[in-house]
Amino acid sequence: MHHLKSILTVLIVFSLSFSPATLCAQDLYTFDYQLALPGDGSSDFLSIDTINQNLYVTHANAVHVINLANKKLIHTINKLKGVRGVVVVNGVNKGFITDGKENAVVVIDLLNFEKLATIPLQGKKPSAIIFDGFSKKVFAFCTDSHSVSVIDVDLLQEITSIHLPGEPEFVVADGKGLLFINLEDKNSIAVLNTTNLEVANTFPIPPCKGPFALSMDIANNRLFCGCRENKGLSIINTENKQVITTLPIGKSVGTVLYDSAQKILIAANAEGNSQIFQQFAADQFKLVQTLPTSEKAKTFALDPRNKNLYFSASQYKNNSIVPNSFAIYVYKKTMYVKNY
Repeated sequence: MHHLKSILTVLIVFSLSFSPATLCAQDLYTFDYQLALPGDGSSDFLSIDTINQNLYVTHANAVHVINLANKKLIHTINKLKGVRGVVVVNGVNKGFITDGKENAVVVIDLLNFEKLATIPLQGKKPSAIIFDGFSKKVFAFCTDSHSVSVIDVDLLQEITSIHLPGEPEFVVADGKGLLFINLEDKNSIAVLNTTNLEVANTFPIPPCKGPFALSMDIANNRLFCGCRENKGLSIINTENKQVITTLPIGKSVGTVLYDSAQKILIAANAEGNSQIFQQFAADQFKLVQTLPTSEKAKTFALDPRNKNLYFSASQYKNNSIVPNSFAIYVYKKTMYVKNY
């Protein structure tokens, strides 16, 4: 009997040591390495081509291409005027780059990185860009003209330009024919139907002010909106258009990303850190790590294969960029947690 009690005690201690509360007390990510990149200037969105294992890094007037297998810079796409975002469309072997100062989308070959076309847009200052797998179209969002340009990926032409009821900042697709768009100046979200190419709905998202970054839990119909003015991360039910709760985050959020495999939500900000939340239920999140990054490293991408995080940033002194300091900072996953 005493021997049985000892075994039970050991099993209980063992199970408690691996409980969700204990696991989440440990860091999920840690710094791995950094890769210096040429040139100065600001950076914006990052994008990963998982098929060809390449990371696209927007950087002022260029896009750097880093091979993730050998961790080396393999190409730089130059002679651009104001790069903002890149979207990869493997089905047609093309990449689409928003050039904000050219009011155009530049199309490249994903294998040799040659420029295939420059598509002029009706809209002004294209920034965020997305490929909608449901409609098989690319959508480029123009901030100055409050519009979205729709692009045919085969003809490499702008099909139409759709007026939006505010300034678009970021966008996510639900995979069923709807795009959800942050309207930064209206503290609202617009819903675009990618079949009839019409704005289906617009709804406010209080207490969010300055909606900037956006991600989505498609399975649970939840949006995650990073709000700059109130430093909050709002969880929104897309079915009833209500904000469920708002999580505190850092200043000047740049990217919000939800990873359904790990059940984690990450918000990167300009303060030199990122908040990582663990999801325990559709609307239940807990802060499990504040990841130290680099000052103003507020944009990043996640590699779905190994879960590495890639941040881009320059170093700053007296609020000015230190010359030749631009780099990619890589953080590796140290543990895997999935609690439901």
